[in-house]
Amino acid sequence: MHKLDFGAAFPARHLFTPIDEEEFAEFERLFRPYVEQRADIYARIPGSSNWPEFEPPREKILEYYLTGKALGLPSGARCLDVASCLSIFPNYAAEQLGWTMVRQDMLYEDLPGEIEFPSVAGNGSTPIHFMAGDACSLPIEDNCLDAMTLHCSFEHFEGDGDRRLVAEAMRVLRPGGKLLIIPFYIGDSGGFQELVREEFAAGCQFTRYYDPAHFVMRVLAPLDQPIELEMRYYPNFAEVDPSFYCGYSLTIIKRPFHPVDRAARWLKQALSIPGTGDGAARPPG
Repeated sequence: MHKLDFGAAFPARHLFTPIDEEEFAEFERLFRPYVEQRADIYARIPGSSNWPEFEPPREKILEYYLTGKALGLPSGARCLDVASCLSIFPNYAAEQLGWTMVRQDMLYEDLPGEIEFPSVAGNGSTPIHFMAGDACSLPIEDNCLDAMTLHCSFEHFEGDGDRRLVAEAMRVLRPGGKLLIIPFYIGDSGGFQELVREEFAAGCQFTRYYDPAHFVMRVLAPLDQPIELEMRYYPNFAEVDPSFYCGYSLTIIKRPFHPVDRAARWLKQALSIPGTGDGAARPPG
């Protein structure tokens, strides 16, 4: 597993982080109550009666373990889980990590607002917020989230959805906020691929695999926002369990605008917009 090159315009911090088998085993032991009570949790999710029951495999538990380590958010952080569907991760993060969790999925039938879930530990209840609609056009204000997570979902955004999703994340994340894509399906071998099949897992019919050049060209280059990248490599994932496939994750961190960035942004807008009402573009106030 070698370091991938995203080019000089988007230098990445490359983190080779082997999975600690003992630490993961302890995490899995503590996470198991959520798996055992999945039917109770699923029953409270709007529209769950229309979906087949899904028992999270060990791979998903690994992703949730790696998410907590990659983000490192404090208690009280506000996190939106994109394409959450029947995931148990938001309940775990809210109850055990103290994050304020928002579940988003276009499959939710209605927008129920907030639902109280009984604690797995039996000590009260945990509020979870729900959001329906398109993750590429979220009905929330700018700069209001500390993090967004995508577990096995980013690769299923068809058309220009991958670019639009990341651009929307940069709008709603606070400066310093993090967008985590896990697993991140990227590699030098095989290049860029878009596949449409009769059916993928959980009914997904489209998936996309990147090489670094196409990811930069499609997703990062159009961004009108300074960012940092953290590319994580999990070199021993298959040794921990042959069924695991999470070899990479990517964190895109929103950076605040430098005055030079603001000037460049205004100049870009002035050159790309063919004129305003009085014939001139004005710099931001």
